[in-house]
Amino acid sequence: GLVSSVLIARGLGPEGRGLFAIAAALGAVGIQFANLGIHSSNTYYVARNRELMPTLIGNSIAVGLGAGGLAAGIIFLLFQVVPEISSLNGSILALALFWIPVGLLYMLLQNLMIGIDRVRFYNLTELNTKILFTLLITVLFLIGQADVDAVYVVVLLTGLIGVVLLLWKLLRISKVLKFSASIFRDSFRYGIKAYLVALFSFLVVRIDIFMVEYFLGLDAAGHYSIAVALADYLYMIPVVVGTILFPKLSSMSELKEKWSFTK
Repeated sequence: GLVSSVLIARGLGPEGRGLFAIAAALGAVGIQFANLGIHSSNTYYVARNRELMPTLIGNSIAVGLGAGGLAAGIIFLLFQVVPEISSLNGSILALALFWIPVGLLYMLLQNLMIGIDRVRFYNLTELNTKILFTLLITVLFLIGQADVDAVYVVVLLTGLIGVVLLLWKLLRISKVLKFSASIFRDSFRYGIKAYLVALFSFLVVRIDIFMVEYFLGLDAAGHYSIAVALADYLYMIPVVVGTILFPKLSSMSELKEKWSFTK
């Protein structure tokens, strides 16, 4: 992540890096709006009952494509009505919106993988897609074909590869694919508890890039995005601890056992 951040900053310059950061932030905000808390309920339910996995996979695909596509459509209409809210337009806006369903599906499938304690495959998928992303943008820069659109196409390509890898592994384990409206309702009821907290917490740490771009321009947003990217590494340890703890605790029934394991 650090290497690719350096490459993008050096290759695109401050303004290009700023536009890329705005596009990435828009996609990430769209994913947060569209996930409906299903990302947390996926981990919780599959950790408690592995037999639900075929249904949770099917529901994840439906939410990823359905809610993700709807969120992308709403954001597109917003940009048509109020185009001055950001410098994003044309192809880079389309790419950022297309990332929303792809990125949402990737996140939902990742949470299922964590829930069934396949952390090694989760890590391998993340590592392989990040390495591939870094290699591809390096090639783009070396042949002189790198611009913001091209770099974002690589984001989409590696994200789609990640989705395919996760689906392949999950379907090998579950064997079948189902959809259940009742399980979705239960997942939504559980996930909504975390949804608003996660949404507003995310907006607190991401909405500022839009404000910087609006008031100071893309050049300033590019410099600012690098500082934010470096600060994000401070979250790494607590995020990893929380990611590992959540499915473990979800599978336990006794509060005393949960507290002992957490300590």
